[in-house]
Amino acid sequence: MTGMGDDGAEGLGAVKKAGGMTIAQSEDSCVVFGMPKAAIERGYASVLWRWTSVGDATSSVQSA
Repeated sequence: MTGMGDDGAEGLGAVKKAGGMTIAQSEDSCVVFGMPKAAIERGYASVLWRWTSVGDATSSVQSA
């Protein structure tokens, strides 16, 4: 979820509010940290992962 602005952060908030698991990208793996930072600061991120770990995370959730 690298990017600028906060529109994606608001979408992540809606997913979390609906009971979904939300993942924000870590600052050290972002090209631009603006949107993940907004999501983290607003409390919308359930977990924080490096971009390279997101695929593993979604695989483990899908198989649960």
